[in-house]
Amino acid sequence: QIILPIERISADDLSLEEFVNVYASEGKPVIITGLQPFKNPLTMERLVQVCGSVPVELKRKIETDEWGGLGDVPKEYSEMTMSEFLRDIQQGGPARQYYLHDFSIPSHCPELMGEFPHHEFLMPKYFAGDLFQRIPFSTFQHSWPSLFVGAKGTESQLHVDNGGSHFWMYLESGEKEWYVFDRLDVHNLYIKADHSAFSVNVFDPDLDTFPLFVKSKMYKFTQKQGELVFIPAEFPHAVQNKDDIVGFSMNYVDKSNQYFLLRDLLKKDKFRAFEEAVNKDTPKGLLKNQQDLPFSQFKSMNPFETAFDL
Repeated sequence: QIILPIERISADDLSLEEFVNVYASEGKPVIITGLQPFKNPLTMERLVQVCGSVPVELKRKIETDEWGGLGDVPKEYSEMTMSEFLRDIQQGGPARQYYLHDFSIPSHCPELMGEFPHHEFLMPKYFAGDLFQRIPFSTFQHSWPSLFVGAKGTESQLHVDNGGSHFWMYLESGEKEWYVFDRLDVHNLYIKADHSAFSVNVFDPDLDTFPLFVKSKMYKFTQKQGELVFIPAEFPHAVQNKDDIVGFSMNYVDKSNQYFLLRDLLKKDKFRAFEEAVNKDTPKGLLKNQQDLPFSQFKSMNPFETAFDL
């Protein structure tokens, strides 16, 4: 099996134009260093201080066709608060086997971004052209950034993210091991019919049952604290937490992957959203000189009054 290297590049050396042309449009994962989107880093202590009383929606590893191989936890753990969950992790309790996974910060604890208008979170310039913010009728418009908290050993199995979207994750603490595959390799990964899940377990592949797996090309790498990983649209990926981790993520669409979004909308019979997305009057461009945006500006930017040049 061919293991591909992943590039690491400092945000100081990476323009938006280069990111779009070299990585996002070409379908090439990359690690970006030197960013700090949250003014106050999301430590476990800060999560307890700001969101301690918030109920959390935990997931656990199960045999399922559901996204990431994750399902619901037993009832006695389904009503835990953030404080209870984090205390159990730190004390070695049974909740260490569960995962706070893709937990919407704007929906559940926007105070992590500071008091309104949430200037303590900066959207990195690379993702500020999100089309989900410009298209009405999108169920994804207010989902991100989302929070991930998991103990060492928690994981998500091989999957593809929804909506034809690109994905990025920033790691505040710990280390994560990634297994990432090109979208053209799905036939070697035994994708399940009508699902975004796969039959092969990339962490421990059964090559007798899944012999084509060795023909796939894989990016295998470790994400470290303070690094942001970018995963292109429709790239299958799986992740194992090598330490106790805190991170946050976002899915987004811009001009570099808009056609994946259009295909997804048609597959899901979302014709009204499709019509808005293909409307010639819907702005789809980017700004070459785009800067990082406070969250409120990211959400309220008027694309109809912006002179896009990329």
